[in-house]
Amino acid sequence: MSSISSAVYLGVAGGLLVKGVHIAIDESFGVPGIPEVARCFKEDHAGYSTPFKAMSVFEHVILIPLGEEGFFRVLPSIAIPHPLVNYAIAPTAFGLLHYDPKQGRLNTPYVLSQIVSGVIFAALLKTGGFSAAFTAHAVSNLYTVCSLLT
Repeated sequence: MSSISSAVYLGVAGGLLVKGVHIAIDESFGVPGIPEVARCFKEDHAGYSTPFKAMSVFEHVILIPLGEEGFFRVLPSIAIPHPLVNYAIAPTAFGLLHYDPKQGRLNTPYVLSQIVSGVIFAALLKTGGFSAAFTAHAVSNLYTVCSLLT
């Protein structure tokens, strides 16, 4: 088995772990969490054409994970290769980037789950490389964009 396919398998497992963490955090706060985020995402795209929705899926499953993994994981690990930066500061910035005032009381668990996701993605970058971190992020985002297909 090649190292790329191993990294992709690790990334799929990591993406499923991230979704499990999101659900656990949401349940501990007693909020609907992921279904609510998916509902908001679907409402934001209501009335859009199928080609636009396809572009949005491409954006959320390919482009956003590429950009966010590059900016929040690779760049900090190269610029300041210190565990505090990679496992605390960058994931916190990543979580705060996902703050959405429209979600009301979902903000705290959603931001917290994104911070934990950032730590998981950083660990995947360290153990499986960029392919693992990117795949995990793409798998994690895939759940939300699947709401467009229903």
